Amino acid sequence: MNPNVAGRDITEPENQTPGEAPAHSGYVYVATNPAMPGVVKIGRTTQDDPQSRISSLFNTSVPVPFEMEYAASVNNDPAAVEQALHKAFAPQRVHPKREFFEIAPEQPIAILQLINAMDITEDVRAEVDAEQSPADRRARERLRRPRLDFVQLGLAPGTRLVYVNDDGVQVEVADERQVRLLRIPDDGYDGLRAGDDLWHLSPLTSRLLGLDRNVAPTRYWRSEDGRMFNDIYNEVHGPAN
Repeated sequence: MNPNVAGRDITEPENQTPGEAPAHSGYVYVATNPAMPGVVKIGRTTQDDPQSRISSLFNTSVPVPFEMEYAASVNNDPAAVEQALHKAFAPQRVHPKREFFEIAPEQPIAILQLINAMDITEDVRAEVDAEQSPADRRARERLRRPRLDFVQLGLAPGTRLVYVNDDGVQVEVADERQVRLLRIPDDGYDGLRAGDDLWHLSPLTSRLLGLDRNVAPTRYWRSEDGRMFNDIYNEVHGPAN
């Protein structure tokens, strides 16, 4: 691989020869598609304009354009950063030759935010949106389901949710996006313990279910007054199309 070929897309990783100089700067991105709920693409590109890479993903194989969730400009070996993310989420990889993972976008984003990289998400997202036609945007909006925002759903911090498969498991809303595990039996849940750690509801639900992939969590929780979380979500956002 010649890493100095301008404009070459290198989203498929290649092994670097020992002693070889690190690849030049590039971009690592996290993208989603409303037609693929629960699935995240983690890729990279050396193109000068990463929005072109995202736009190129919209082809006859997918019904609506991809959405940029996060983009980082990486100066020190973006190939290694991408490969590290792929290894970290290998159990959730949909296909060994594709860069799609059954995870929440916040999971790889949290890792990217820890490294020395420049967040260029808003600039790239604006350019991607500007390139899309009105028909593209209408099609995407038709399929998009809003992400979980507890406050938007009327569930203020401190509100408790009960796991429908086991009333002994309860969480407390911590902020707009995360919960805190309040109660859980001492055994039977793969080492989970109540405490101060914050969770996104989807990966926590997957752990409770014993799955190695994320699930849509709303049907597994209810409020203390007995309302199903899925019903609460649909009351605010309407039922799925």
